[in-house]
Amino acid sequence: MEITEVKIAIVGVIALEIAMGVIAYFQGNGIDTGTIGMGITAIAGLAGYDMKSNS
Repeated sequence: MEITEVKIAIVGVIALEIAMGVIAYFQGNGIDTGTIGMGITAIAGLAGYDMKSNS
């Protein structure tokens, strides 16, 4: 499996999502569903771009 810029970006988005969840947990707040939704959308967009550029 080749590591490309898109895969690095996906891992970065996942790391940001986890960090936002940890920060929200330590502040005593719930995790913002909008942030989670935007992260999922970003990952789906990057995966779709990667699939299109490989074909």
